[in-house]
Amino acid sequence: MTNAKTRKLIIVAFVAVPLLCCGGGLYMLSRKVDYFQESASLDAVIEQARRAGLPMTKEEVELREVADEKNADFVFKSLLKEKPKGITDQEIDKLFRTPTSNQNRLSQFDVYIDQLDQRPELKMNKDWDIGSYVLFPELAVAKRLTRVMCLQAVVEARRGNAAFVKKRLDTMHRLSDEYRQTSVIIPYLVGIAIRSIADGAAIHCVVASGGDPRVVEVARTALKSKRADVDYRTPLRGEYYMGLALMRNLHSVQRPDKEDRDEDAPPAWTKNPIRSGLPKGIQARGSLAAYTRHMIAIDAIVAKHSASPDVTQRLERYEENIPSTASNLISSILVPVYGQAIESDKKSLVRNQIALKAIDLYLWIKANGKVPVTLSQAGIEATDTISGRSLKIGFREKQVTIYSVGANKKDEGGPASKGRRSDDFGFSFDVTSSL
Repeated sequence: MTNAKTRKLIIVAFVAVPLLCCGGGLYMLSRKVDYFQESASLDAVIEQARRAGLPMTKEEVELREVADEKNADFVFKSLLKEKPKGITDQEIDKLFRTPTSNQNRLSQFDVYIDQLDQRPELKMNKDWDIGSYVLFPELAVAKRLTRVMCLQAVVEARRGNAAFVKKRLDTMHRLSDEYRQTSVIIPYLVGIAIRSIADGAAIHCVVASGGDPRVVEVARTALKSKRADVDYRTPLRGEYYMGLALMRNLHSVQRPDKEDRDEDAPPAWTKNPIRSGLPKGIQARGSLAAYTRHMIAIDAIVAKHSASPDVTQRLERYEENIPSTASNLISSILVPVYGQAIESDKKSLVRNQIALKAIDLYLWIKANGKVPVTLSQAGIEATDTISGRSLKIGFREKQVTIYSVGANKKDEGGPASKGRRSDDFGFSFDVTSSL
């Protein structure tokens, strides 16, 4: 190496290394300044949150009072405890492939479904003071039992048992409404999923019955039934409190457990969390101030535009403009879920309309012995409120799919499948016996 090159490297090292160190120091300083500025505004922001109705205690999160003997949540906790054979996702998938030959295995769940019918309300008794560390293992069981009810309804639809189909669809609808009225987003989303399962069950019952007029009438009535009115702000406010609880305990969250524990078990600090007041420490206070300010703004957007079809786009625009600062780090993780939850509910309403049109389409195919290229060819008019475009038809291997092209308004060939992503969504049904 020449002396000139050596001198250049030395000069670069003497200039670059201090600059890097200085840059790192400035970055750390900017983080502290950001947290400090936000934390200084916390008391005023919290006062605004109180005026906006955001909860400050866990008692404000779950306002519904439900007697134990009427609470469906106990049914799912019993299922979790007793673990009857066949309640795993894999075993239920097997039942879906051959439901008729597995009727005895399906009937073992009747005792739990009967209990659901005897417990018409639902309240989730959780320790909201541990924030995002609250676990919901019973929700997976609720979805599995819903799938079992779907299968039972399809089996009985083949026999023309319209009364049984109605009973199961009613139970699924009630369970969906109860979860959609809970005060946090995860069970709220499960309520939406249960309704979609029930809407799909209505279609499959009609197909299984071969278009039996009694089953068709039950399915259509169920799909047209009014779902419970839900204030989108209710789960939003519950989630706000879980964020507040997390930041109250941020110091404990950041401190690792001294002993090994099961990954699915909550950390030790959740046994004795801080349950009141505002957090201490500049980082926690600054993060909470930023988070609360965003939640007040989102609450206002939802209050003003919840009935508007573009409410999710408004929330997305707001979320995209959250500054990439240290105090907004937790907000950037927690805030986007609200828009996604509302979008899921809007999609669920469109799925419901797709299910009604799917019944009309199946009856047309059965009567004409062929699959139309478009819905208008079958005399069916259907425009969904998300894309503003007509519903589409797909036909492959005796499976007909009726679907919306989604918010991106691009026809991507139908709903997503294994190995293929898509914004389209809808329902499929078998037409083997109709062609």
